[in-house]
This record gives sequence, structure tokens and C-alpha cells, in this order.
Amino acid sequence: MEENARLYIEKCKSYINFMMAHHQWSGIDKEDVDRWMNNFTNLSDEVKKLALTILINIIYYSETDIISALKHGIYNLLFKDLVLKRQIDLHFSLSPKALSNIITEELDSSCFIPLLDKNAPHESGNSISRLLVQNNIINADQSIFLHDIKIDSKYKRIVIIDDCVGSGDQLIKFWNENAKIKKDNSDILLKDACLSIPNLIVNYLTLFGYRNSIKELQEKLNGLEIYCVNFLSNANRVFSDESYVWQNDELVNAKEKIRELVNERGIPLLGYKDLDFAFIMNKTIPDWSLPMFYMETSDWSPLLRRKSTI
Repeated sequence: MEENARLYIEKCKSYINFMMAHHQWSGIDKEDVDRWMNNFTNLSDEVKKLALTILINIIYYSETDIISALKHGIYNLLFKDLVLKRQIDLHFSLSPKALSNIITEELDSSCFIPLLDKNAPHESGNSISRLLVQNNIINADQSIFLHDIKIDSKYKRIVIIDDCVGSGDQLIKFWNENAKIKKDNSDILLKDACLSIPNLIVNYLTLFGYRNSIKELQEKLNGLEIYCVNFLSNANRVFSDESYVWQNDELVNAKEKIRELVNERGIPLLGYKDLDFAFIMNKTIPDWSLPMFYMETSDWSPLLRRKSTI
């Protein structure tokens, strides 16, 4: 048993070294991994095996992955229904060039606003907006903040852009309380503007999202068309009964052992709203990932610090 555990640990280390050498985890370096693994020094091989199992099952998206997801979301999702309707109306006779022109026309009449919680520079919505402009997906004047939107502007489509959705609480609060624009020198909620302003389209585009939460958001947020590029499921959760991380009956023991370890070090086992993903996006880790990756105490070193805690 011990020999098998040691062999497994060495294989995991080789895999991690490969990921480092080939920049597959572009926002994490070897020093980060070594610092995090030092949390398990002097612990049993069993516990080290469990920790490494979680680590090698991280879902990591690099900046290149994020840019690809942005392009797919904008070119293939946002205007999908419109393009399909045009195709049906014209009996699917449109050429690829004509289809491209439709998308370009719609894109030119759209503006993109970041989903922000505290209007802080480090918020991920700002990073997504910058990537849109830097990669020539949209023009600089199409990336604006919510308070700068004018009802009589040339834009007929407002796209709220976000990097990822865990619980969906941030979007619910934003849509129901904070998303206000100017109309006739007064503030009006964007959700009310959808009802009172003819032909105004408001979309929400997120690159990654927990499928259960996305479904709930689509049911709750009337007037907001929600698009998600990549879905996460219960199978992606580390300690879900459906998790693909563990073999056979490993889950119960792993959850118990890891909970005991992190609780002793002042770290909760589960993230926000009891979510438990091992999910990182290019130097950014959401609070619905496992806290053992991003929280820090006198007895625990993080793999990656959350920007909101730096």
C-alpha cells in the first residue's frame, strides 16, 4: 500500500513538472507549487496522495484559452439566433461572406460592459474587457462602463461581460440592484430599460459557468439573455458524489481527511456557497474554488492568492 502510494506521488510530481515545463498552467510556477506542497510536509503519504490528486485535477484556463472562449462566445453564441432567423427567412441561401457581414454589423452596434462588484481595478471583468480590445475583437469605444451608457447612443445591444459564474449571486445583485443607466437625466435599472425601450437588447456573456447556477439565472432574470461558453458540472466538483476526481470509494475518506487537515490550519473545506471546484483562470481563482488553494494563514500557504485579498 505504502509503496503504491509513493509510486503514485512520484507520477503526480512528474505530471506537474510536465505542466510547468510546457506552460500549461501559465499563471503558476514551480515555486508556487512547491510552496503549496510544503503544507503537507511531514504528513503521511496517504494525505500527500490525496492532495496531489486534487492538484492534478485542477481545471486551468490560460490567457490563450480565455481569448479563444471570448471569440467563440461573441462570434458563435451572441448572434446565433439572429443569424439562424436570417438563414431561415432566406431559405439558407446566404453565403459565408454574407453571414460574416451580418455578425460584423451586429457586433458594430453592440457595446460591452464589465460585470463589476466594487468598481475596483483588480476585478476580473476589467481584464476581460481589456482582452476584447487588445485582441481586436471590438473597438476601444465599444468597451465602456455602465454609467457611461446613453440611451440614445448608436448601440442597440448591451453585452454584460464576465469571466465565470459559480453561485450566480453577483449577477443577481448586479441585475436587480446595481445595473443602472441614465434616461432623461435620471437613473433607471437596466432590467426596466429592457421593458420600456423598444429594440434594446441586453445580453450576459460568461466564459465559464456552473451549469446548475446558469440554469437558475436563466429562470430568475427576466429580460436578460444569458450565454455561457463553457459549462462546469457536478462531475467537475472535487467532493461531489458525481466527482470524476476519485476512484471507487475514495471520496468519503478523501473528504474527511482533507477537511480535518485544512480545518486544523484555519481553512474551511468548501468555498462560497459550499462549492468545491478546483478551477483557476490565468492567475485568477474564484471564491467558489476550494479555499485550500487561495486562503492563507500562519499555518497554510496558498497556491495562488485571490486578487481581492492581496
